[in-house]
Amino acid sequence: MGDYGLKITRTGVATTSTDPRDYVLWSKYKSLKSQARVTTTLVLIAGTSSITKTIPHDLGYSPLFFVAAEMNSNKWYNLHAIQTIPIDSSPGFAYAISSYTNSTNLVISMSCPGKTFATNQTYNITYFIIIDEIV
Repeated sequence: MGDYGLKITRTGVATTSTDPRDYVLWSKYKSLKSQARVTTTLVLIAGTSSITKTIPHDLGYSPLFFVAAEMNSNKWYNLHAIQTIPIDSSPGFAYAISSYTNSTNLVISMSCPGKTFATNQTYNITYFIIIDEIV
């Protein structure tokens, strides 16, 4: 019997390579598995400057996750824990965004310090929750 499985190498690398770093995917090794990939919205209500959204995952541990926000039409920002995003186009304000997980929820918070809006502001959020517990 040979070595069966699935192998996808980086451009220009033969599948006969024995270096795992040459592969995009090799079924011989574990890869990240997503429990959820969801696009949702955060809505800053008129007259307010912050919003917190709690998204249940109920995994029983704090999972790895990735969050991205569409702060302007077709302009997405990867969010990493706590950061400030200066928006370089309309509405042109700096937003403080944080995200974290615990054993039951993914929590995403957004604020625009010192600024309130006359109308609701809606932002698309995409998140991935990774199901392999990191030990």
